[in-house]
Amino acid sequence: MEDHDPIFDSRYMHNKTAQIPLRITDEMKEIACYHIEKIDANLGYQAVRKYEAARRWINGINKGEYVWLSVAGAATPAGLGGLFADMISLGLVDLIVTTGANVYHDLHFACGLPVRHGSHRVDDDKLRKDETTRIYNQFIHNRFTLKAQDMLNQDISRRVLPRLKKPFSSASFLNEFGKEMLYDKTGFVIDTKGSFVVRAAEHGVPIFLDSGSNHSLGMDLSLLVFEDFEPDSSPTRDVLEAAAFSIATQPQLNIFLGEGGPRNFAQTTAPTASEIFSIPFRGSSGCIKFTTADERTGGLSGSGEAEAVSWGKYEDADPTREIEIWGEYTLTAPDVIAYVAKHALKEPRRLMDKRDSIFSDLVREIELHKEERISSQNELKRILPSLVQREKEARIKAGYKFD
Repeated sequence: MEDHDPIFDSRYMHNKTAQIPLRITDEMKEIACYHIEKIDANLGYQAVRKYEAARRWINGINKGEYVWLSVAGAATPAGLGGLFADMISLGLVDLIVTTGANVYHDLHFACGLPVRHGSHRVDDDKLRKDETTRIYNQFIHNRFTLKAQDMLNQDISRRVLPRLKKPFSSASFLNEFGKEMLYDKTGFVIDTKGSFVVRAAEHGVPIFLDSGSNHSLGMDLSLLVFEDFEPDSSPTRDVLEAAAFSIATQPQLNIFLGEGGPRNFAQTTAPTASEIFSIPFRGSSGCIKFTTADERTGGLSGSGEAEAVSWGKYEDADPTREIEIWGEYTLTAPDVIAYVAKHALKEPRRLMDKRDSIFSDLVREIELHKEERISSQNELKRILPSLVQREKEARIKAGYKFD
């Protein structure tokens, strides 16, 4: 083994405190309980929202709701992947939708690659010369974290891809990827408990990516195309499997950490069933949002649940169905997660183990409502010519010129 610390020569990485995965410890639970019950619950505004969110989440679990966790941005470089991992093992989340960035950076902790506490007040030109990459105030090494992770991901994918039958979903790929790490024989995996990707594979929790391409994991897989692998998961398969899971996991409580693609993906499941396949489906039972999105700033992914009702994403516009904690989620979510862990536990439901039968149920439902779907589309085709003509006239009346 090399005695010299590979990052010794890095001005920005050497002697910096290692970022560790946060874990749901007994101490964290007790502190969260005091904070939420004694402080947040006795304050107004956003603080009391944390208490309301925690109680709503606990009540949902106690009533048998299925919890879908949606994570935008990059939470894992800051250590939140460890909380997600423990949530999985404690049965607090049944399905995850996330960015590829969260998956990619979660793997640094599983593989023992350097992540350091840094600073956002730094000269990024000097960082680049130092081979240090910055994720706001987190530092990772370009060669010993990024390039090393790229290489390991490609090696693992070479073992995983041959056993996946096309078309496969991102959930299928990540499930097999996580299993490969869980039962690692190479010696490169040092932590299977603090990684949510590995823990999800261990406990049968599906992880869907909102996109297969806008992140380093997608970049890693691009190399394998030139080695005669077919590494691309199917977006269509993702949509269908997620819709199948949604139909099978009612009532469904959505927990959103941030907005954007993951939230949109999680909420397309109900319209996929009802709008595309004419399967009667009213939508999820409610949601908890940890967010800074605001309709007034153009952050329309932050549109309220009542608006989502008009799309068929939720059962109705009952204002008690939605709880919004306005704030960046590293400030708000950890307390709520630890509080829920203190008060609600259940065995993981292992949805991945049931995926094939759940998907078969969806296929049967699609066939069952085929005539209704075709009849509805034929009626639309009959009406459309008149509707389009009237719309053209309405636009001309509104001042538009078709030229």
